[in-house]
Amino acid sequence: MAIDTPARIAVIGAGPVGLEAALYGRYLGYDVDLFEQGETCQHVRQWQHVAMFSTWRHLTSPLGRAAIESQFGSRQWPDSNTSPTGREWLETYLLPLAQTDLLEDHIRTHHRVVSVLRTEHLKTDSQVDRRDWTLRLVVEDASGGESAIDADVVFDTTGVWGQPNWLGAGGAPALGERQWHERIVRWLPDVLETDRERFAGRRTLVVGGGTSAATAVRDLLQLADQERQTHVTWVHRRPRREGPAFLLTCDTDRHRGISRFLEQVQELEVSGHPALEICGESWVESITWDSQKWRVVLGGHCEQEWEGDHVVALVGYHPDLELFRELQVDASPVWECGMAMAKWLEQPPAQRPLGAAAVGRLDRGEPDFYILGAKSYGRRSDFFYWEGLLQIRDLFTRLGDRADLDLYASYESNWDQLGT
Repeated sequence: MAIDTPARIAVIGAGPVGLEAALYGRYLGYDVDLFEQGETCQHVRQWQHVAMFSTWRHLTSPLGRAAIESQFGSRQWPDSNTSPTGREWLETYLLPLAQTDLLEDHIRTHHRVVSVLRTEHLKTDSQVDRRDWTLRLVVEDASGGESAIDADVVFDTTGVWGQPNWLGAGGAPALGERQWHERIVRWLPDVLETDRERFAGRRTLVVGGGTSAATAVRDLLQLADQERQTHVTWVHRRPRREGPAFLLTCDTDRHRGISRFLEQVQELEVSGHPALEICGESWVESITWDSQKWRVVLGGHCEQEWEGDHVVALVGYHPDLELFRELQVDASPVWECGMAMAKWLEQPPAQRPLGAAAVGRLDRGEPDFYILGAKSYGRRSDFFYWEGLLQIRDLFTRLGDRADLDLYASYESNWDQLGT
């Protein structure tokens, strides 16, 4: 059933995918409100020093570029085959996009959506047509005041960055972790520039087996080459073997930057480094801060007590399910994404069908409520921005009940090979 303009769409989260979803809706004539609990692109700001794997070809949409050029005049865009840092992405594309007339007056920063619900139906009301009643958002503003805002459709694009996983065995908090939670570094630090003095000449424990942890280790070892007595202990759960400490599930053929990164990490692990100790098949049992240094008890293969200056926990993130607790939203018990999405993600990356199949994967059980972007992948970490653009494009074909609706195809772009 088509949802005709000017229906009201509420987008939760003014990150990259949220901005693009709101822009697409505004172009089509929908009434769009975009809610953000912090600043626009708050999470990108936190890792803006990081070099991205994707190229510019996959980091802009033709609709976004058209909106920016319409507002600010034609510009020379970066080479589509180069990869920016998060800061370059922010300054060149994301923040100018948010400042266009189509979006600027529709973004409500410092407005936190507390919950999404149906006005007359409880979650347990199953023998009813839930579309009969409006979706409602309970929103808290910067002063703590609350308001109720109704919408015909809700997009949750809040991502997962704000919910880091725990360090302990089985994913639970390690002993003492909750007490010292605020002292633990849970985001990728800028050890070569902004955070250099903090880490130089110090002993750092990095926990995690993914790309963020590997990046932190790589950067810390570059710092160790310049600053004596800098030492890194890398703890991860992956099996001890030659080669990378982690298994990436994304398509490395599509993302050549990851292939190069894997080669760097493999060389690092095979050749070793005098400032690096690797503890595979290990985890954190307990953690204590005594006002001068950390004491961390490791379990598993590297059973030992570590002492040092910093603990960097990069063990992944998880989605906030509390936001839609009162809706009939399904979730995979493993990945905490939708069941249809989980089945799709279980396929090898190169074999996953793209394009219109995205709409079915976004169905979560509750009518007119959709989760897009990184949060749609749940606990998995292999989401890429361009996949969010495909989700947006295909979802609006459903909302408009028009299989041929594709605003991206209406603009000349170097992005036309993404869905093939």
